[in-house]
Amino acid sequence: MKVDKARMREHLGELLRARVKQALNAMLKAEAARVSRSRHHSCRLYIHAGELF
Repeated sequence: MKVDKARMREHLGELLRARVKQALNAMLKAEAARVSRSRHHSCRLYIHAGELF
């Protein structure tokens, strides 16, 4: 059996890039959700404060 090291290296590089991209996208999505909740919470507080007066 012959192993093509260059092809194997290329394939592993592609897998690594895909995993890193997946991890970064998950982190960005989580951060966007956190910021969105924070803004929504702030808006809700402002609206509730406005309703009190």
